[in-house]
Amino acid sequence: MALTTQRADKPGIRLLLASLLYLGCILLFFYHNLPTLTTDLIGPPEDNMQDFWNTWYSQQLASFNVADWFYTRLLFFPEGVSLRYHSFSYPNLALIRLIRTLLHLPSSVPVLVGLHNSMLLASFYFAGVGAYYLAYHFSKHFWAAWVGGFIFAFSPFHFAHSLHHMHVASIQYIPVFVFCVLRLEETHRMRHGVGAVICFVLSALSSWYYLFYNLFFLFFMYLYRAIQARQLLIRPLLFQSTAIAGGSVLLLSPLLLPMIREAFVHSQVYKGGHNRYVADLVGLFAFHPYHLAAHWTAWINRRLTGNPWEMSVYLGIVNAGLLLWAFLKQQHRRDPVLQWCLWGMLFFTLLAGGRVLHVLGVSIEPLFLPTAFLEHLPFLRNLRTPSRAIVYTYLFLGIGVARILNTLQTQQVSHPSRKHSSFNWNMIWRIAISVGLLLDFCSINRESTPVTCPPAYAAIGDDDTSLFGILDLPMTGGNGYMMNQRCHNRPIVHATISRKLTKTLSDFLSTWKLAEQKEELKGAHVKYIVVHTQLLPSDPLIDLAEYERHYRTVYRDANEIVFQVY
Repeated sequence: MALTTQRADKPGIRLLLASLLYLGCILLFFYHNLPTLTTDLIGPPEDNMQDFWNTWYSQQLASFNVADWFYTRLLFFPEGVSLRYHSFSYPNLALIRLIRTLLHLPSSVPVLVGLHNSMLLASFYFAGVGAYYLAYHFSKHFWAAWVGGFIFAFSPFHFAHSLHHMHVASIQYIPVFVFCVLRLEETHRMRHGVGAVICFVLSALSSWYYLFYNLFFLFFMYLYRAIQARQLLIRPLLFQSTAIAGGSVLLLSPLLLPMIREAFVHSQVYKGGHNRYVADLVGLFAFHPYHLAAHWTAWINRRLTGNPWEMSVYLGIVNAGLLLWAFLKQQHRRDPVLQWCLWGMLFFTLLAGGRVLHVLGVSIEPLFLPTAFLEHLPFLRNLRTPSRAIVYTYLFLGIGVARILNTLQTQQVSHPSRKHSSFNWNMIWRIAISVGLLLDFCSINRESTPVTCPPAYAAIGDDDTSLFGILDLPMTGGNGYMMNQRCHNRPIVHATISRKLTKTLSDFLSTWKLAEQKEELKGAHVKYIVVHTQLLPSDPLIDLAEYERHYRTVYRDANEIVFQVY
């Protein structure tokens, strides 16, 4: 351990070593995806296809009119749709554009897929490094801080969402934001306040959920300090928190104000899920669906509400054991940093719990949680998947575990019987804990989504008509239809976006009266229907024989049938 205790005194050496270890973890978790990094999206076919559309769409935009960025007729043709509430991860999309510009790369599929996947993998590295520096601020020990960064960056929450949601997986700005807030409180230096605002804005632009969670963190910090001081008004801290929140919201206001206006006009902004996509109490301690040992707790996960990626809130057996051990030791229990971490974990875990406490999928009705109030407040009602607040729980968990490990390290080094022992107990227990933590959080992804163009779209691509739309059926594959749009570059009638605020053709199109449907499609300039036969079981109302009777078949294979409307 000489490298850690002597050379690691230099920040550059510490950063290099931490970087190599985090990169090694990325290779371990995603080694199945490396051979197909430029051909397949990371993760199974799901919302990652919608995210790839976001990447493709952002790289096509050439207009300097900001209004064009947030409205498109490429989706939900012919009316078009607002994209203000869509799941854009703005910093990632801007970085992809910048990299392409600097390296003179085309917007080809291999380039876009490679850069898209690279943004996901980079979020693990930068989240790890950011949380490492934050944990080092409290532990002053390389190994303990590295473990803290690992817990945050490679948490089940982050891994699960990296397979599905680029915007939710972009957690790398959060630890730097928290670090700047704490340093501003300690030093009152302007540069830390500016850093906090920048990271707040970047985090919010990555996912609007993090706008609220960062505000909740500022509220938690003030509340915690006020209770500590037994003083309701702490003017310096109130000024700092207000300045950070106000400055950040002011910078975000060009996007936020139109969103707020749309929320007052369109009730469709608000969706349900506040008591479904939650952090279950049992889920905190049971192997999540992506864990290598998930088959042992599959019966538990089947009973939890929500989907696999939203229910992935496992805190880890090793982490829980270390926290319990520290809590039982009076000298650790009185550690102010550890107390702060435990209260922070409790605060954000309650936020992640949904409307009421959930235990093994059962709602314990009298035990109402914060979401019971938040889901009725304007704009805050958009937090329809409360489990995502667990991201801050993992950050506090990483800091707390780093603090405990630093204390353990100090005790081991100063222990009389260990100091003169020829056997390196210090090395043994470090390796044991490191391996235990790695196995506890290890999730190896083996799923990917090929980005290919179905041959059916080639027949449509030969049509040089100036403007027409395409109807993909059945209307259950919106994400895939969006990903396939790059194959034909034509508007599509049906898609899947985060918030659809107005009614369009896809909402009232006749599905069983095909004579009426044909007239509606002609009037809307929808020229082709592409039926994806492998998805037909999801919509038994589609009768292919009837479609063949009303429309001319221009292409057919085992997976798609193309009908021409006019």
